Amino acid sequence: MSVKRTLKLLVVGIVLLGGYLICLWLVRDRQGAIFYQGNLRSCFFAGFLTVGGFLMSLQTFIIVKMKEGVYDHPRYRKRYDDRKKLNSEIALYQPLKNLNTFLFWSIFSSVVASVFQVTFGLSDSPYFASLCIWSALVTLVLLIISIFLLKMNLSEWFGFIDKEDVGG
Repeated sequence: MSVKRTLKLLVVGIVLLGGYLICLWLVRDRQGAIFYQGNLRSCFFAGFLTVGGFLMSLQTFIIVKMKEGVYDHPRYRKRYDDRKKLNSEIALYQPLKNLNTFLFWSIFSSVVASVFQVTFGLSDSPYFASLCIWSALVTLVLLIISIFLLKMNLSEWFGFIDKEDVGG
């Protein structure tokens, strides 16, 4: 494993631990855990289960359509060939692989966060309540990143479509 990858994993680990500690501080007593149980747990369960199932059903469709609409487009291929001359390490489908990876982890974390709500969330322990809230926040971050990656791909696609309509 390279030093760069090790440092990235270390930073991610520190951020995740810091996030958990913040969640633990938020529900540092039994009252916080009881508030979580009464007001948030069921919403988190239903919401993340729904989002995970919805994304799971659409992931393949999204990836295939992005490949056809963006990455197989002649303008993208030309731009890729130009950039490949400058940097031989870039891959043709790397942005699509990144989108697929973030969609997978978004789905996985949505399902895990949902399961946490009906397992650990049943306890009135502040440690378990903070774990459930933390899993929800991690899932939200992954979902937001996935949305931005989708937006970037759609912008590329619409740019290609607009130039075709103009005749350029």
